[in-house]
Amino acid sequence: MPKMKVIKKILIIFISILTIYIMNIETFASSNINKDVGKYEIMKSEENEFLEYINGMANDNLKIVKIDKKISEKNYELKEYKEEKLLEDNTVESIKQSFEETREYKDNNFEGILTIYNIDIETINNGYYEKINEKRIPFTNYLENDLNNIDKKIKINNKIYYLINVIWEYEDTKQVDLEPIPVSYKGTKIYQTIEKFNNPNTYKATVLYRGRVERIDTLYEYEVSFESIEKDKSVIPIISGLGITLMIVLLILKKNIYVYSKTQKGYKLIKRTNINNNKLSVDITKCKRKSYEDIYAIKIKKGTLKKLKGRTISLVLGKKKKDIALWNNYYEIKL
Repeated sequence: MPKMKVIKKILIIFISILTIYIMNIETFASSNINKDVGKYEIMKSEENEFLEYINGMANDNLKIVKIDKKISEKNYELKEYKEEKLLEDNTVESIKQSFEETREYKDNNFEGILTIYNIDIETINNGYYEKINEKRIPFTNYLENDLNNIDKKIKINNKIYYLINVIWEYEDTKQVDLEPIPVSYKGTKIYQTIEKFNNPNTYKATVLYRGRVERIDTLYEYEVSFESIEKDKSVIPIISGLGITLMIVLLILKKNIYVYSKTQKGYKLIKRTNINNNKLSVDITKCKRKSYEDIYAIKIKKGTLKKLKGRTISLVLGKKKKDIALWNNYYEIKL
């Protein structure tokens, strides 16, 4: 009987030690090879620095498989320019003399040559001016210098002229008591009318120049193919109240990306989670306190940024998605 008790005690001690060992043993899964493609838009002036950085990312756990490069379609844009001038006539010759056939275009990003695409001519009516037109009509053999004998208005070429003055002269006289007495009169009737004359029209010519211009600092699209090797390592924890508490603390401390929503009172934290080589997307669809302006900010821990620098992560809100190339640890984003 004592012998059986000793055996039982030995078994209990053995099982206890074995249990403690099993509950603390580290288990390793087989290595996983993850493939990913990073897409980047790089200016020619930044190309050497970018390639140096990409090649410097390679290590035992991360392999650069392939780097593809092509010229971006964003290197070319359609630009327009309008020029206006007032012309005295609207002939083709006048327009050619007033406008150049091509124009040079240049801004901070693009340059090129624009050519005439369209010409619009607007006629400007400059109104009219008035001018007095006068007619002088001579007359003879009037027996009296009486205005009643003179027409007060006359019609010439469908225009009415009004009498404004009469110049009277003696035409024939006789001597009475040594004084000359008029027998008949002659003179000039003066009529006037006001005529309207149109001012010459002027023409507003609007020339639209259009052309395809090219980016000054060439933009390239890079696709970098990565292969990352990860070993899954996990520890079987002792299931106890203390163990659960420690697990929660570790999970909280492990978060490496924080998402903030812009509100009227500033940015408010709405989500904290983890990103890594296998998980490069953060979904905030179910988060409360969303931004009514759809403006958000993300903050990445420095250690995580060092590991994922240059990789592309995504911020997802419903059907909206924004890709961000990680070069800094803080970004403000408009979805």
